[in-house]
Amino acid sequence: MTNIVGRFFARFIQSFPDAAMELDYLTEQRGRQAKFTRALCLIIGIAILVFVLSSFVFLGGDALKTVGYAQIYFIPILFGYAWAVGRKSYVTNKWVDVLIFMLIQPGMYITNVQMVQSGQNGWDFSAQFCYSLLLVMAIGCLAFSASVASYLALVVLSVGYYYGLLVWHEVPGSIIGYSLNSYITFVAVLFYVNWAIDDKARRVFKLTRDLDIEKAKSDALLESALPAAIAERLRRNEQVSDAHEHVAIVFADIVGFTRISKALGSKGTVDMLNAFFARADHGCALFGMEKVKTIGDCYMAVSGALTKPPRPEKAAVDFSVFLVREAHRVGEQLGIDLKVRIGINTGEMIGGVIGNMRLSYDYWGDTINVAARLQGLAEPDGITVSEAIWRATKDSYPYDPPRVAHLKNLGDSDVYDISLDQAAIA
Repeated sequence: MTNIVGRFFARFIQSFPDAAMELDYLTEQRGRQAKFTRALCLIIGIAILVFVLSSFVFLGGDALKTVGYAQIYFIPILFGYAWAVGRKSYVTNKWVDVLIFMLIQPGMYITNVQMVQSGQNGWDFSAQFCYSLLLVMAIGCLAFSASVASYLALVVLSVGYYYGLLVWHEVPGSIIGYSLNSYITFVAVLFYVNWAIDDKARRVFKLTRDLDIEKAKSDALLESALPAAIAERLRRNEQVSDAHEHVAIVFADIVGFTRISKALGSKGTVDMLNAFFARADHGCALFGMEKVKTIGDCYMAVSGALTKPPRPEKAAVDFSVFLVREAHRVGEQLGIDLKVRIGINTGEMIGGVIGNMRLSYDYWGDTINVAARLQGLAEPDGITVSEAIWRATKDSYPYDPPRVAHLKNLGDSDVYDISLDQAAIA
């Protein structure tokens, strides 16, 4: 028997296994219910006023006076209920509703006794009080938000209360049986409705919570692949296409990658790239650069587009010197000779997100093409830059004399190599 009762309560008196989740559910449901309950108190107050005024039509003498006094009894209860639902403790104290609805019933009793004694509707006490109690229980079915256990307690108490008053009024046993059968049937249906409302609300709450968790994961994944500002624009379904006028771009490529990868093997190659690119990512954070992507063993980063360091060109050179030195450190750790070639250029370019899969914020323009060609002109452990980069950073870094190189679409141009023996990161 105990096991059956336990299974009943586990099935109908639901709660989330996570206490924090249960508290969040109660806070949301009962917080939302507070507005409904206050509105309900207002509606009932107006109904009481109308009832008292209409009582002049069908009641008289002492009955009218008694009914009026009974209705006054409800006013402080309604005010108290409206006040209670506004308290923080209401969220977790689900028995406040039971107390309020039990306090309502003595006033209902006096009113119904006077109605029966007036003889205006021809009902006997059992029918009159059954009707009134069911009205109260129907209101409670809606008012008891996220409170199935307390509503069940109210149902049980109301059945006992109704039965006790029928016995006290010496109602015949056959009528008591019929009345209780009707009353219990209806309150059982009301309890099921209250449970169904709570069950549905819990399912919706859990589904919403699960969706929020998945959305947070999706947002985190999106923001790990894209800058936060770009991810937000995509969430707003904006087309992401930007023109950037003053951007410095860095191409860094590992020297002799094919030879190194053969020596290290597949796992060793991945470990080496992961170590080097991790240091490059750290350098981006240090110097205000933005990592664009890796292409095989090539690392591409920009400054002055989505990130705004005070001097984008100098940030690019600082970052490049850092990469040369970090490549040596990673090589020492792995026991290999690891060097890079780096090319840097500055100018205009277009940035944006294309397609719907494997999204990334990419850049296009001749400025990028020139930077890639400058990287191909650099010596191992060398940094080769365009004239525009040299002009912007010659006060911070020593350069070798310019050399003439043929750049596709630009013809012969002066290019500059940083004297790394004397370079220092400012």
